[in-house]
Amino acid sequence: MTKQTKVFSRTLALVLTVLMLVVAGIFVITAGAEETGTESGTWGGIDWTLTADGTLTIAPTDKEPDTPKQWNQNEFYKVGEVPAGADNAWANYWTPWTKSSVKKLVIEEGVTSIGTFAFMGMKNLGGEVVIPYTVTYIGMESFKDSTMEKVTFAKVPEGKTGAELCIAQGAFKNLIIEEFAFPDDRLVHVHVWAFLNSKKLKSITFPATLTGVTSANHVDYLGDPNKTNGAGAGSSAIINSTNTSLEAITFGSEDVRTLVTKVDNAFIKGFGAATVVNGEGQVTYCSTVATAAEYAQSGDTVTLLKNTEEVVELPVGVTLNANGFTANNVTIAKPSVAQIGTQGYETLAAAISAATAGQTITFLADINENVTINKNLTMDGDNHKYTGTMTLSTSVNFTVQKVKFVQGVIVKPKNTTVGGTYTIKECTFEAQNLMSYAIDLRGTSKIVIDSCTAEGYAGFLQVPSSNTSVSVKNVEVDAIYYGFKIDYSGNGDAVIMENVTVNAGEYALYHSNFGTKTHVIKNCTLNGGITGIKLWERNTAYVNSFRFEGENTVSSMTNSEHAVYVLTKGATLTAPEGLLDVI
Repeated sequence: MTKQTKVFSRTLALVLTVLMLVVAGIFVITAGAEETGTESGTWGGIDWTLTADGTLTIAPTDKEPDTPKQWNQNEFYKVGEVPAGADNAWANYWTPWTKSSVKKLVIEEGVTSIGTFAFMGMKNLGGEVVIPYTVTYIGMESFKDSTMEKVTFAKVPEGKTGAELCIAQGAFKNLIIEEFAFPDDRLVHVHVWAFLNSKKLKSITFPATLTGVTSANHVDYLGDPNKTNGAGAGSSAIINSTNTSLEAITFGSEDVRTLVTKVDNAFIKGFGAATVVNGEGQVTYCSTVATAAEYAQSGDTVTLLKNTEEVVELPVGVTLNANGFTANNVTIAKPSVAQIGTQGYETLAAAISAATAGQTITFLADINENVTINKNLTMDGDNHKYTGTMTLSTSVNFTVQKVKFVQGVIVKPKNTTVGGTYTIKECTFEAQNLMSYAIDLRGTSKIVIDSCTAEGYAGFLQVPSSNTSVSVKNVEVDAIYYGFKIDYSGNGDAVIMENVTVNAGEYALYHSNFGTKTHVIKNCTLNGGITGIKLWERNTAYVNSFRFEGENTVSSMTNSEHAVYVLTKGATLTAPEGLLDVI
């Protein structure tokens, strides 16, 4: 072998080795890309990425397209553009992504147009597709046959202006979506057949911002959206009889309805059994009166479009306009005045009847009725007014809170002795010279009154039967005769009064000594026109104690050997001179 041959052989071997390494390197890189399963590129005015999990993301770009594709043209057109002089929009039929791999579609803000057929036939697409406010054009049949469940238009951000949106013919053809609403914060122009054969579509909303409807046949005119090519009437509507599941069509106004039906569309013109009109002039045509009941809200008017035998109850506050048609079984629900959980009731009595022990009944409105409480309940007035009498039956634990009692009282039947615990808090009692007690409880085991006010009653609280304890805190009373009247109390019972202010025409605290009772009076003001603390000496066998804590003021007190007034260490009592029994 010559020297030249040896050199050539070594050189050839080196070249082959380098080539093998390069090829190996390229293979490794390619394998790595294949393993990630990610496709990406630039197509017209967008960047696109399709990840292994099936998410296709579309974003705006200034880069040149990766691989220009064209339809009998020698130039590439951005997504949504129509070639100059072309009578159709087939130029963008080709798309670079694998449609069958797309499971989720993300269109980022900044994308301005969606090309013809761009997302057509994505048979594995699911979930919701959100169209940014920056999109001004949605091309012909761009979503046709795709399987997303919802289409939403993003709102125009505050301080920005959304450009007019043009939606080409058949853009949402053959879809499985059930609800569709065009954007209502910018002008919208729609071409025909937009929802042709979308057989699951139940409701569609045309906003007041709808500015144009065009009857065009196989033509997208982005530059002139009002131009048509003379398509025939009737079949070239936005929606028609192919939308077999349609239950409601909402128009931003009657003018919008006229615009949508300007192409002679017998389907829309004859659609509906009733309309729902709200205060803003929006009108919804409903296939049945039952559907109208679902759409109607308090203040709306439901107008019949034909006779109906449907049994329907319209919501509270809805006005029914029979419009000369028969509607014998259409009624309007009465307002609920109370509820348990989310269930409303037309009367408080009905709510009490339906309640189970331990539940809370909440007022939804002012109530005027008499009721009997016969089970353990909490009554939450939610600061509504109550006029009437709440009669508490025996052996119940009852809490009432945040009720504004107007000419109303809480009582327990006379001569009943079975106990219970009654809690009354954050309530107000207001009456005009009502000759009764705001609270008249008999035979209860425990009474708790907290954070209440009362005025205009003959008295605030009467406890005429045996009670183990009465606790009154943070209460202000202006009474005609009595503030608190404690009678017939048994031995060992107690009355605790803290932060209580009483101004009564006769007695602030009236007590008859049918038993031995201790009154704890702390930080109270007790003013009576006759006596602040009155002891009715009905049984000389018992001596009752009045124990003062904190700072107190009493207009006067009964001076009796059966009443012991105790001033605890550190406490003060402001009272008239001559009260010798204070120690």
